[in-house]
Amino acid sequence: MAVLGLACAAYAFTRHDPLPAVAHVERVIPNAFAAAPLVGVLAGLAMAALPLAMLWRRREAQTLALAGVWTGFALANLLGNYPAPVLGAGASPLLGWLLSIGLASINPGEND
Repeated sequence: MAVLGLACAAYAFTRHDPLPAVAHVERVIPNAFAAAPLVGVLAGLAMAALPLAMLWRRREAQTLALAGVWTGFALANLLGNYPAPVLGAGASPLLGWLLSIGLASINPGEND
């Protein structure tokens, strides 16, 4: 199953995306650098810091997986026309990020 997934991903990377990038969704980091280099660096640092919020309290398999997912989202934005997580327009990535932080902060061994 993993080989099939990798083959499909490799095929998808060979396809041309017919939709142009939207400035306030997929091109947040390049536009920040175009506005001012310092703003671009700060935006890049903000996106790099997204996974760190999951690792704030503990480092277990679940939190490492969530941090890995958000790292993948951030890297995908830098590789192609994919939405910038949390920095781009739209509430869905922000809500997902906040839910991920909440899930990462739950300790399954604690009872209320």
